[in-house]
Amino acid sequence: MVTSCTSALMSEKLKRIVLASVLKPLDDPRMFEKFARTLARHYEVHIIGYNSGLPQGAARNIYFHPLPRFPKNNLRRLWLHGFILKKILSVKPHLLVVHAVELLPVAVLYKLRFFRPVVYDVRENYFRNIRHQPVYQHWWRLPLAVCTRLLEMLSWPLVSCFFVAEKGYLKEMPFLKSKAVLLENKFAPLEGLQRNRQPYKGQGTIKLVYCGTISETFGALEAITLASNFNNNGIKAELVMAGRIAGKQLARHLKLYEQNLPFLTLVTGSPLLSHRQVMEQLLDADFAVLSYRVNKSTRNCIPTTMYECIANQIPMIVQQNRLWEEICQPLNAAVFTDFSDFHPVELYQQLVNTQFYENSDTGFALWDKQEQHLVAKVSRICG
Repeated sequence: MVTSCTSALMSEKLKRIVLASVLKPLDDPRMFEKFARTLARHYEVHIIGYNSGLPQGAARNIYFHPLPRFPKNNLRRLWLHGFILKKILSVKPHLLVVHAVELLPVAVLYKLRFFRPVVYDVRENYFRNIRHQPVYQHWWRLPLAVCTRLLEMLSWPLVSCFFVAEKGYLKEMPFLKSKAVLLENKFAPLEGLQRNRQPYKGQGTIKLVYCGTISETFGALEAITLASNFNNNGIKAELVMAGRIAGKQLARHLKLYEQNLPFLTLVTGSPLLSHRQVMEQLLDADFAVLSYRVNKSTRNCIPTTMYECIANQIPMIVQQNRLWEEICQPLNAAVFTDFSDFHPVELYQQLVNTQFYENSDTGFALWDKQEQHLVAKVSRICG
């Protein structure tokens, strides 16, 4: 079933583009807010993703194809590939963009059958993610990582272009370079949302917000430790964690923490929190917490939350990282610390005494420049 935010029939005049993912929702920030809303000004855009409800502010010419719900690590994911291919064949797009490495075989089949261009959106360095994050059993990580990289390399001759979300991936994945277009995950403003919170000057409770994917690799437990240490040292702090929790075991632990720690609030939605709801929490923060653990899979990546904070001039508390410091320090956008070894009172004094975002141009964190590159490349591909 095709679900649309408008009652208009699909246009027969506009060329069709399909944006497809397995694990991302219909209102995924990159797939919907950035790619689809940009391309819908010129094309008929179809989004395939899991059902998160119809997004607010969906544009004309965007159509939604929700996937059935399924457990993330269930073999039913393999069955979904056939389901997605059937959806793609029903639309028969002039351009297919896959936002997941596991959909590359589907993209190749479509290319060979209809001789139409396909694009792979490289959102992650999946080799490093699988190899260095504790998602899979340790013995299984290297074989799975190698198979994933082989799939990317073997698909290379049939993929027209690789959209790359991180500059660091061009060094980590040099085989992409001749076909790569860098489209960084910068912030696309959401209609009706803006920051109204006054700068924190040391008065009252300090509101900390950790948002996005809530996982151990991304520092969920370190964020709780930060807020706990503040409170244990006479600094009143509340912590809101907003987003999707990665893993049932972590979800159980966080629920117990929430029951026993009065300063902690989980905002995870039922069944799913939209990006708009996450942004509402972030815009109401005194400080965003980017407490990433030191990990080879993330050290060369720029967190999307960082661009969201810079674009909206939200101060941050960030794990020490050379790349992130180069971005934030010229703007006075963040205070950097080692979340595994810090002094709460000294850190708090830094937060209170720092003049954040004074006389700073934060426009570079916006999506509009990336938007121009996206439109230009798709125009060349589609003819």
